Amino acid sequence: MGITVNLMEAWEPYKAAKTALNYTLDLPNIKEQACRYAAIMERLHPQVQQFLKEGFLREEFVLDNIPKLLNCLRDCNVAIRWLMLHTADSAYDPNNKRLRQVKDQVLAESKYNSKVLFQLLLDTAQYEFLLKEVMLSFLRAKVKW
Repeated sequence: MGITVNLMEAWEPYKAAKTALNYTLDLPNIKEQACRYAAIMERLHPQVQQFLKEGFLREEFVLDNIPKLLNCLRDCNVAIRWLMLHTADSAYDPNNKRLRQVKDQVLAESKYNSKVLFQLLLDTAQYEFLLKEVMLSFLRAKVKW
């Protein structure tokens, strides 16, 4: 995921940036975002597992549901990225009380479980691979048309 930077520390010397960031890091906003991504993860994980069942991603189903399938894939990736970035130990300084408070709230409000997140990551990767293979088969068949 590249380099992880804690913006609360990196933007400390810049008054305007720090002020803007503080508006987004108020506790009600953190709670709202954490709950939002927890709900997204709870909603999407069974859906992805359903898509992974043998024979579910047939050509006809994929052609009829491309927007739904791609939206699910995008939402999974966004939720995984947000939860991984906001729960990473490397992103927080344990000596900074404000950072520790933000992380604790994210962990509590999102009902963070590393095993569930990792399973969603694996299932999403498998789903993305299968969807890509079906799409590639469409492109190969297009040459025959």
